[in-house]
Amino acid sequence: MVLVSRRARQGHESDLEATWAQLSAVAASFPGYLGGQLIRPSEQGETDDARLYHMLFAFDSEEHLRAWQESPARALGLKALEPHVEGRDVPPVLSSAAIWSPIPNDKEIGREEAFYRRADHRLPA
Repeated sequence: MVLVSRRARQGHESDLEATWAQLSAVAASFPGYLGGQLIRPSEQGETDDARLYHMLFAFDSEEHLRAWQESPARALGLKALEPHVEGRDVPPVLSSAAIWSPIPNDKEIGREEAFYRRADHRLPA
């Protein structure tokens, strides 16, 4: 799993969200993709930063995650985010409630269950 945190430029919040949605759609085409989630500032509980976003991507193996992280498609997606963010990656501080809520899309439920089964070694894969 990888977590990317970025601070939106003032007035670019909706552009950042749209670009993230495109990046997430590209990630979904990669082998082993389990799902992704955009954590908006309003979903982080108490925070002093109303423009800090967290983008979560989950893959079923280190190999698949590495393939995504090293892909030209991801590099292009991060480049597309640049006009909408301030600076580079922001170290995240998240509450556990803000991380990985269930994905409502029926197609994704199987992938999410697979993610939990791999994360909790007590369950069969």
